[in-house]
Amino acid sequence: MKSVKRWVSAVSASALALGMVVLSACSVVSSDGTIGGNYRDAEDADIQQLLTSLGNEDLFGDAEAEGWKYGLRGETSLDFSISQGDTFSSYAGIGADLSILLEEGEAGFSAGGKLSLKSEEKSSEGEVSADLSIEPYMDGEYIYLKVSGTRASTGGESSVTQRLKIAYGGLGLVVPDLTELPSQIVSSFGDAASFRASLEASGVDMDVDTSSGIKARFTYSSEGVKEAIKEALGSLVTVDTSSYTIDCSDSVLEMYLSINENGVLEAVSMRVDIEATVPSPHFDFGTQQVAEEAAPLELSMNGMFALMSDDADVVFPTDLDSYEDLDLSDILSIPGLWA
Repeated sequence: MKSVKRWVSAVSASALALGMVVLSACSVVSSDGTIGGNYRDAEDADIQQLLTSLGNEDLFGDAEAEGWKYGLRGETSLDFSISQGDTFSSYAGIGADLSILLEEGEAGFSAGGKLSLKSEEKSSEGEVSADLSIEPYMDGEYIYLKVSGTRASTGGESSVTQRLKIAYGGLGLVVPDLTELPSQIVSSFGDAASFRASLEASGVDMDVDTSSGIKARFTYSSEGVKEAIKEALGSLVTVDTSSYTIDCSDSVLEMYLSINENGVLEAVSMRVDIEATVPSPHFDFGTQQVAEEAAPLELSMNGMFALMSDDADVVFPTDLDSYEDLDLSDILSIPGLWA
């Protein structure tokens, strides 16, 4: 089914992208993705302190020191669902347990761990589901994926077993110097006033705790959540979502950042609990067609992800030379990998 391919592919790509840079596991980040603190409204001086800290060359420790290493470790757990009347429903669940290591040396970057992906879809075309386990690894040249699990449809169930190797060049990617990214991102923000204006335009409030280093909490207002939903739906439907009416009054979307007193990144995290209804979506997800009288759309996204510094290490499998060299078009066409 085209719709489930799009849905599972989007969620899978999000899992891989987020999983490689989003983790948690220790006391700074709570199990729901929050970072505790005595927060207060951020003033311009606080915003400038945050921007300065993010641009600090020691954000990942002293990268010039001999034998430098900076590790990240953690987990993510997210559940997504979309349903429309009795004719369409889709679910995807993602879990991850991963490690990232930045270190002195030619490669400078490695990552590895485990991802799980479960998906189900029901529509007028039938039912499909997938239950996959993915072991991703990354070095300075390749993304490695060991995929196993099952795929089921009205035609029966099949097993999925793949070992894939994708060169960054084949995806049009270049491995960035992650130690340079924060300062590059900060430069795009401008000054404190520009940063505040960007937050306000997105419906985001910023609170801080500056008692030891700086912690920042970014909370989306109801309008901010609505705009985020409209943008997400815009990538799934062929109608203009900017004028959608959305009910999500009890939804929560928060992001956190913690930098310690030495200017070193401690954690980045997110808490999400969104339940939303689109009364008139003007789109039938079951047929993937524009429909003025389409049933209301029910959306749900719940979970957390976080990134935390830790004495992590990455241990690569010994059989990476047996992984099949593929490009992106090959991956998307693997039988059974996408439901």
